[in-house]
Amino acid sequence: MSVHFTPGIDLIDYELSRNSLKRGESLVLMLYWQAMQPIDRDYTVFLHLVDQDGNMIAGIDGQPVLGRSPTSTWKPGKLVVDAIVLPIEEDVVAKSNCRLEIGLYHAPTMERLSLIDANGSILNDHVIIDSIRIQ
Repeated sequence: MSVHFTPGIDLIDYELSRNSLKRGESLVLMLYWQAMQPIDRDYTVFLHLVDQDGNMIAGIDGQPVLGRSPTSTWKPGKLVVDAIVLPIEEDVVAKSNCRLEIGLYHAPTMERLSLIDANGSILNDHVIIDSIRIQ
């Protein structure tokens, strides 16, 4: 899996702790990022768990690597490993068709980065990486 965000940030791969969670547990996700060119801004990563109707069940936003690796410091070609822990609240309704959405945005403007295909065409402003079941 490799998806490309403008302006030259790739999500190379990810690892998910598990696809089925109980309410009150946390989802652990490892993201593997790579800058393809120098990045001049610091972007915030968002991770949203949404149900089949698009309602957000849980979400977390933050600078990569708990703020210790701003995107403006990424060296082109160097792999950045970002661990994210997403708590699932106890009162969340059990759902079987949830999905994880990941993206990046510039916090001062709230402008999201676009996903692009190999031809440079804009696809979306987030990537859906996996299905999750909440028990």
